[in-house]
Amino acid sequence: MLDQLGFFAKQIAKLDARIRELFKSIDSPIKDIPGIGEKTAPMILAELGEFSRFKGGYKKLLAYCGPDPRVRQSGQWKGTVKMNKRGSPALRTALFQAASMAGFTTRACGRSMHATAMKKENTTALPSAMSPASSSS
Repeated sequence: MLDQLGFFAKQIAKLDARIRELFKSIDSPIKDIPGIGEKTAPMILAELGEFSRFKGGYKKLLAYCGPDPRVRQSGQWKGTVKMNKRGSPALRTALFQAASMAGFTTRACGRSMHATAMKKENTTALPSAMSPASSSS
């Protein structure tokens, strides 16, 4: 069993190296987006596939990713608005991780995330390192 785990670990390492090689060889604007690195970018590109299949524009792409709002209502009853969560869970995870990393690495994103959290009175969800006051100018 341990031999199999070792074999699989070596195979994964080889595949990761090949993915890094391929990603370095392509010219994609995704490389310039803050928060998206050499692990999340290939995952996002692989999950999205060809952009030409999203002919309805960004709304179709957003629906495929899954974070589009879902409104439930009937007549006079109005439910809450929640994230739809349809589409690819792996893509949603990669986008969430990229947004989180952008908040940690980019001052403007960090301030925006901190302001949003303050509006929701949920300051315990963000580490103090993300606070605009703690960032150096």
